[in-house]
Amino acid sequence: MARAGSEEVMVVRPTKADFSRPFAEFVGKVLKKHPDLPMFKVIPPEGWRPRRKPFPKLETVDIATPIKQIVYGKGGAYRCILVEQRGLTAQRFKEISESEGHTPPESKRGKDLEDTLLERSFWSRWVC
Repeated sequence: MARAGSEEVMVVRPTKADFSRPFAEFVGKVLKKHPDLPMFKVIPPEGWRPRRKPFPKLETVDIATPIKQIVYGKGGAYRCILVEQRGLTAQRFKEISESEGHTPPESKRGKDLEDTLLERSFWSRWVC
């Protein structure tokens, strides 16, 4: 997997021990070793399988302090304001994120969203 230009994305192959701990710890360890790394690809260890137990129901997961991101500007100069919101459940967050004004733009061809349009929409939210 390559990014724009000829540079390659760093590939990390964790051990089974690395993968048995929380994934966030593993990512933190990699970023501590490579603080300037913008992204990396993770290839799971041989024999690894995704979880079989279901995730908890969204109604039971609380988001204590959700943060609303407000980005404005133009011509390459942007300002990002982060505003703490009141706590809510993951179910309510899902409802808000799927409501009008909070979804990515649709393709001009209708409901079929192109990957590039979605990717551009996603990364444009991380301009801070």
